[in-house]
Amino acid sequence: MDETKTYLVIDLEATCDDQGGVPRHEMEIIEIGAVLVAADTLAPLDEWQSFVRPVRHPELTLSRLGPYGKAELDPSDTRGPSAFVRFRAFLRNSGRTLAHQVGLELELPRPLVSSEVRRRTRQNGEVSYTQRPGEILFFRHHPSPIFPTQEVYAADIWINLHSTNLALVRGGGELRWRIFADDAEPRIGAQPLGDYTVVQQAMDWVDAGA
Repeated sequence: MDETKTYLVIDLEATCDDQGGVPRHEMEIIEIGAVLVAADTLAPLDEWQSFVRPVRHPELTLSRLGPYGKAELDPSDTRGPSAFVRFRAFLRNSGRTLAHQVGLELELPRPLVSSEVRRRTRQNGEVSYTQRPGEILFFRHHPSPIFPTQEVYAADIWINLHSTNLALVRGGGELRWRIFADDAEPRIGAQPLGDYTVVQQAMDWVDAGA
């Protein structure tokens, strides 16, 4: 009988977060490694490794957000020339956890959301909206889970630019977002609308026709 003494060395990797984003009691094992070594020489005799899929705290990010296509110019608006700009958003699962329930909220200043904007944004039945003082919030629940590394289309929304709201955009008016994914903390961000070239071109057109 072989009585060679051995040690089993086990190494665990977990969803650690130096910034405190994942509480210690919610950390999960994501990889297990094991090496069998001889007790006298510590020479490796065998090894084993396996990944473990975590189920908590998915990491969803807004991978792309910007104008989709060219601005649509409308010279018939009773307020003077106006322009519609369509925005498209994409989400990416940048973590190692399958995201089961995912939602994206996009928030716009109320003056940029006309009745036609609401109609266009809701016409395919994907997006709902709510109002609060000075703001319109559009929301879409993604219809299926998002796998690690997967990027998916999230939502389309529109804005309406005309002479009475250009100052708001030029003054730093933002498109804000919140990403909801299972039990993870919502991710929040914002982008000034005036940073986009298509928006700048549309504002110049409205100015020229005013």
